[in-house]
Amino acid sequence: MKDHTAVLIGGLARSGTTALVDVLNECADMAIMAEYRLVDLVRHLRPILAYEAVVEQLASTFDPAVRGAGEPPLSLRVEKAVEAEPILHYPGFVTPGRQSTLRYPSVAKFPEIVASVIGASLGKPSARFIGSKTPGAMLADTDAALVQTFSDVRYVALLRSPLDQINSSMNRRNRTNLGCDFWGVETVEAAIAYYKSTLAGLIALKRLHGDRVLFLKYEDLIGDSEAALRLVLSHIGVEWTPPPGMLVADRGALKVLTDEERLSVRRELGAIEDAWTDADLSGVNPTGLALFHDILPQLPEKLVTVSMGQKPDFLIDGWSLPEAAGIWSDASKAMLLFRPAHSGDRMLRLDVAPYVADEAPLGMQVTLNGKRLGRTMFCPGSGAISLSSETNVIVVEVGKPITVWIGPFALSEDAPNLFEFDFIGARSPASIGESPDNRLLGVQLSGVQFIDVM
Repeated sequence: MKDHTAVLIGGLARSGTTALVDVLNECADMAIMAEYRLVDLVRHLRPILAYEAVVEQLASTFDPAVRGAGEPPLSLRVEKAVEAEPILHYPGFVTPGRQSTLRYPSVAKFPEIVASVIGASLGKPSARFIGSKTPGAMLADTDAALVQTFSDVRYVALLRSPLDQINSSMNRRNRTNLGCDFWGVETVEAAIAYYKSTLAGLIALKRLHGDRVLFLKYEDLIGDSEAALRLVLSHIGVEWTPPPGMLVADRGALKVLTDEERLSVRRELGAIEDAWTDADLSGVNPTGLALFHDILPQLPEKLVTVSMGQKPDFLIDGWSLPEAAGIWSDASKAMLLFRPAHSGDRMLRLDVAPYVADEAPLGMQVTLNGKRLGRTMFCPGSGAISLSSETNVIVVEVGKPITVWIGPFALSEDAPNLFEFDFIGARSPASIGESPDNRLLGVQLSGVQFIDVM
């Protein structure tokens, strides 16, 4: 069985992601899809593993020891039975005296199944490096389903100067208005917001995955394409020398920003623009990433109320749109990101309404910069709070908000601070027949505040 490496290309739109993928796909050992995320393909294919669970359940009825302590799944034991009498014999699954082979999709074979679909789609059935290109922060690509499927996941994030990236975006906007293109960013204000939120997401991605994330400056890609491609290929682990001249020099985009629009960009992103030319932004740990710290959200030392209106910029991933009573987490993981903070212990206040419909509890595990802070279990009902060494158990009335305190903890002074909220048991209202809402609801957040601990 091949070991496949997952390769994810993203970063700022209009920063060379398509050009880079076109070059990488010239390598016979690489197959990178465009716009269709690898994580989405993994999710769409995972239901085929349901039959394996049925087989395992049936096998356990044939031999009570099949689920003994430390025993591997039947499928793994059958795979190991090569050249010899099968380790286990189950009616309907293994023929006595014959070499054992699986005849259905299994978890062990799932990476190869996914790779086969991509290889067939791109006409590269033997590709070992498979993945996708989708501009953006790639935080959705950190989903557990993807990480559990591929043990080696590599990220490449492209960056471009604010004025050039936003000018290129507005050029696409203008072509769309003429009916020649399709582009969803309609105003310079929206383009600035996209630039900031994508950079914040990429900083969070770096916090999550460290040296698995490579940054690549657009100006380096087009200025010295051979060196840039060597950097990317080395990061991915591909041994391949691209033919010279595969990336042509930038033709230069039509300057479409008005003077007023350029001033708007400079007001918001001028410090980054001024430092861009000399900034070190290509590599696994480029020093220029510190340029982006000042555009990250500050810690709210006063209570920030989340309701109808603009979504707070520190809610970087895993959150829906604000509603009258707050904003719902809509994934199994949600994140908050803040800029580096001065030293001192803090407590985090969260005003939340957990989704505990249908009498089912909800778990919430909180992590700060990779360090676990604690776990809370929300149980439907009415009563008091009980504490254990590992988990806070809070009895809540369905639909009623409560205040949860997390901490104390120390924040980082020299790097951004990333809070991760992992929801155990999050469900959609549609899954229990409550409403057509398919969002995976965890908590509805209505207030956030950091308190200094004296």
